[in-house]
Amino acid sequence: MAWEDVAVQLIDTPPITVDFMDPSLHGLIRPADLALLMVDLANDACIEQCQDVFDRLSRTKTRLAARSYLDEQDVGLSYTQTFLTPNKIDAPGAPQRLELLHELMPLDFTEYVISAEHGTGLEVLREAIYKSMDMVRVYSKLPSAKEPDRDRPFTLRRGSSLMEMPAWCTRIFWKN
Repeated sequence: MAWEDVAVQLIDTPPITVDFMDPSLHGLIRPADLALLMVDLANDACIEQCQDVFDRLSRTKTRLAARSYLDEQDVGLSYTQTFLTPNKIDAPGAPQRLELLHELMPLDFTEYVISAEHGTGLEVLREAIYKSMDMVRVYSKLPSAKEPDRDRPFTLRRGSSLMEMPAWCTRIFWKN
């Protein structure tokens, strides 16, 4: 996902159902900076499908939560920050399904209601995704260049140092 001058990696995973969850899926969710819990508001079964995701993940050491953290009481239990992302808000009956979702599954997640097909809410969601990662841009330049490359910055977590940039980055920029 391009956001301003930064590339954000999004991974579209297979759906989690009551009957199936790809065995490697919790390994993708666990270290992620953010998970988007997509709810299909065009589907009458969207609430049950949402509950299925929580039920399947409850069989692993990976959970969805309002913020990321490790459970100090249960070693290995990891919580990944999640945005609730109801999709297809423009579908017939979608507002009523969303209201039912709020009543039956009162989740403490930040919510971004969208219509991916029509682009409704996508810019706000994209900005929220980037801001949630708490990254800073590092604009670098070759020693022979007068100006930094403002088109393709490197990103680092806020509070980290340039010494934490991957080694391949520093070889590129400090090469004679």
